[in-house]
Amino acid sequence: MQGTDEGKEIENNDLVSIIVPVYKTAEFLPRCIESLLDQDYENIEILMINDGSPDNSAEIIEEYREANPDKIVLINKENQGAGEARNTGIDKAKGKWLCFVDSDDYVERDYVSAMLRAALDMNADIAVSNLFLEKENGRKIVFPLMFVKPVTSGDKAAKRSLNLLSVPNFAWNKLYKKELLDSINFKFPSIYFEDVAVAAKVLSESDRVAFTNRPLYHYIQRGSGQVGTFNEKKLREALEAIAMVGEFLNESGKMDEWFRAWKQMLLHVRVQFTTQVMVQMKDKTFAEKSKLLKELNEELQDIDRKYRYESN
Repeated sequence: MQGTDEGKEIENNDLVSIIVPVYKTAEFLPRCIESLLDQDYENIEILMINDGSPDNSAEIIEEYREANPDKIVLINKENQGAGEARNTGIDKAKGKWLCFVDSDDYVERDYVSAMLRAALDMNADIAVSNLFLEKENGRKIVFPLMFVKPVTSGDKAAKRSLNLLSVPNFAWNKLYKKELLDSINFKFPSIYFEDVAVAAKVLSESDRVAFTNRPLYHYIQRGSGQVGTFNEKKLREALEAIAMVGEFLNESGKMDEWFRAWKQMLLHVRVQFTTQVMVQMKDKTFAEKSKLLKELNEELQDIDRKYRYESN
């Protein structure tokens, strides 16, 4: 179902801030930046957060900034991870709305306008779009999202975010009303999978969430990228992110009502762990992989028990 009329002109001219954390992606930056400069919605600012990148990313951004000083803002900071880079962008953003783009990805020409139109048409605080899963060689497929209605309550969207195929818990592919984030003092944690940790919480704070099934975001699956290279530290931080979701469900009193969704999320995580450990961790023997998987699954069970039964 299409949530909005693509041809309808946007009467509102709110400033939209696009926040781009940058770390070691110089090879992909031009495509990313050019896709943002080519947006058909003109009232945007592009906040490029150079997260202490050791390559020539800052120089590339500066070249684009000099050519587009009315659009691009370059912010250099020490390396603290994508979560803190996004937090810096939120703090510096001047827009009424904001969205995120990863620096090795790129977006459709109407990435901003289509989500803004959805949010305004549906009087929503957050808009969510579909996406392309794209290989480095350019082959891509449309992600099989299962949006049913063009708008839903924040609480329902938050519950559905525990199911990746329903409302993906990525920071990108969403447009947020900045007033909402400011009102809850929203911050990303400084861990891997930082967006997974907080997606349900921020969605639950919104009154309404709008959707468009049109794929507007190109998520590049890189074998050598951050997502493509897993190690034990990242897996442990993934557990931290899941624990934060459990803590949110426990403290908000939603665990009983969302029990099935929580269990589905844990099942998905177990499958992901198995895939990442067995396929990607090529430096380990089968016995070492099996031992690590056993430890991870035991820790996941501990998280489940803690937040399902621990009283507030």
